[in-house]
Amino acid sequence: RIEKLGSLVASGNHEFHGKQFRWLKADRDITSEPATNELLLGNDGSGSCNIIRRFITSSSDKYPRELIQKELLCALNRIFSEDGHFTEIQVQQHDDGDLKEPTKAPWEVYLGEDHKNLVPLSNSGSGLKTVILVLLNLLIAPHIEEKEKSSFVFAFEELENNLHPALLKRLFKYLEHYAVENNSFVFLTTHSSTALDLFGTSPNAQIISVTHNGKSAQARTISAHFDQLSVIAELGAKPSDLLQSNGIIW
Repeated sequence: RIEKLGSLVASGNHEFHGKQFRWLKADRDITSEPATNELLLGNDGSGSCNIIRRFITSSSDKYPRELIQKELLCALNRIFSEDGHFTEIQVQQHDDGDLKEPTKAPWEVYLGEDHKNLVPLSNSGSGLKTVILVLLNLLIAPHIEEKEKSSFVFAFEELENNLHPALLKRLFKYLEHYAVENNSFVFLTTHSSTALDLFGTSPNAQIISVTHNGKSAQARTISAHFDQLSVIAELGAKPSDLLQSNGIIW
């Protein structure tokens, strides 16, 4: 589906023609990386640490640190809301005394929180990394490629992985606000009922169910309430699961 979407963006007879396609895979991570002048944000999260390092440490006006330490940080706190408040984003280089070429020691992203010292991102959950990667694609990648945000089509796979439903809902709301404000397109592949709950009534979103019979795939737009119930059933949730349960913890 992602490859098909990418080909549509490149198609000359499609409404997405001329737009830049950015894709974040379900299998993603932010790891420590050595410094390099090449600023490429991979669809698996590779290059993200180097990009953050460059914007924070560079003296060039081409890479304003405010994009990371203010704009991205503000968006991060907006999404996490009461679940956490981050005071700063920094990078530090690992000090390995045994390394023959210290300049090639990897850098790592650190986050500061209220009443805490800087915490390396490697000690943080994958949910936090997912949110940062989404924001890097939305806020930083357009600046690197020197293009308007409206010229992008974004695709994010299974953002619900390792995210609390409340945090996922705020991330989805941020994505909707971003798409409307910047006149851009955001595609989400998901198995989460949270997405159905949120976007099922949104005038800015469209839900498409994709099924496969073993030979070919079919896609249909979900609009009616009963169609949404059938999608929930396809995800494995049934009303009888609640009605026949011995107890429910809400």
